[in-house]
Amino acid sequence: MTDTDPREPQLPAPAPYTPPVADAQPAYTPPVADAQPAYTPPVADAQPAYAPPAAPAPYQSRQYGQPGGVPPYAGQPGSPYQPPYIPLASQRTNTLAIISLVTAFFLSPAAVITGHMALSQIKRTGEGGNGLAVAGLILGYVGVFFGLIWFAFIIVATVAGIAESSSSYSY
Repeated sequence: MTDTDPREPQLPAPAPYTPPVADAQPAYTPPVADAQPAYTPPVADAQPAYAPPAAPAPYQSRQYGQPGGVPPYAGQPGSPYQPPYIPLASQRTNTLAIISLVTAFFLSPAAVITGHMALSQIKRTGEGGNGLAVAGLILGYVGVFFGLIWFAFIIVATVAGIAESSSSYSY
């Protein structure tokens, strides 16, 4: 007698394994060698599917613009083309702003100092990098804040350790 729950559905027993037959025929039929697709040769009198190009217009001078029907160069008055894109000179980034952001991750007081120096230089010279300097300052001040909290924790732990070690032991 098996110990099964009568509420669970009973599964039928699996079918026994039957090995494959070695002499079985393939499930497909090979293609017939004589079968060729239907081919119709092109008609010799057929017209082309496109129109031949038109003959060029004779050389004529325009009253305005360039002679011979050539459009004026881009940027000239009456030109249908836009002038080429010329990128503006890239604004130089303040080096101290970059140093401030980089040092904020491992030397926070240096980040604060170089950040303030960078902001004053950016204001004076008009260089780029204002966002980098501000980010370096924020991260630097956050690092200094957590550094002071860590220093205070070490002082409190040291004082508590000294106070506990100086207590009298009773043997």
